[in-house]
Amino acid sequence: MVLKSQSFLAQLIISFILFVCGQSVHSLEVMTVRADTWCPFNCVPNSEKPGILVELMQYAFKDSYSIDYQTLPWPQSVADVRSGKFNSVIGAAGPDAVGMTHTERPQILSITCAYALESNKKTISKAKDLLRLSSIGTTKDYSYGTETDKALKDPKLKNKVKPIATDDALAVNFRRVLDGKIEAVIEDINVVSFQLKDRKISGIKNIGCTEDRVPLWIAFTETNPKAKAWTEKLDKAQAELEKSGKLAEIYKKYGVEPISLNAK
Repeated sequence: MVLKSQSFLAQLIISFILFVCGQSVHSLEVMTVRADTWCPFNCVPNSEKPGILVELMQYAFKDSYSIDYQTLPWPQSVADVRSGKFNSVIGAAGPDAVGMTHTERPQILSITCAYALESNKKTISKAKDLLRLSSIGTTKDYSYGTETDKALKDPKLKNKVKPIATDDALAVNFRRVLDGKIEAVIEDINVVSFQLKDRKISGIKNIGCTEDRVPLWIAFTETNPKAKAWTEKLDKAQAELEKSGKLAEIYKKYGVEPISLNAK
């Protein structure tokens, strides 16, 4: 009886060791991803709705990487990915992606619009119309598109642009609009649409959009030799999700519609 017990215990130990070894062999590497909160594209880490592009990354790398997505202020996110401290950043425009690599086709086409109090009578149809505004809330170091960025640098707007650098800059800018500290905030149309619904914010409306259509990427640090392979894997996954209709389903889950990459 004792021998049988010892034999069973030995088998149990061996099975446990084999299980642990097997787990080690198949354990996933960690891919570190950083960005400031930009929901619905990247939202609250480790939540049921981490963001459309976070879910895209989780799908793309499900067999080889665990996605460690955390939020940081945008300037820090870009700098830390560029230096190689972290692997990837979500939502990089052309200027942001210097020192990084990304797919040829963007993950998002961003349309920049202006938002003000519902009582505001002004309208925007192009970037130069921003000159009509008395003050504009922006997120520090964001790129809003060629024409919009150019307008924001116009000497006539020098003292009107009020950039901030926080992890949740859009929410702060909403509050600044509602409190009358700034006349308007500019941001991506889908991001604002989601945020106003999600936060149940009222009293703010879209007063028009600029002509810019800004391609944005999930970008990877060029310091990592695997970066090229990562972009290829991401591009393939994006195509698969689009073809199957699953990407549209992910967008629907967040209550927004995907904008065609050919939108004008």
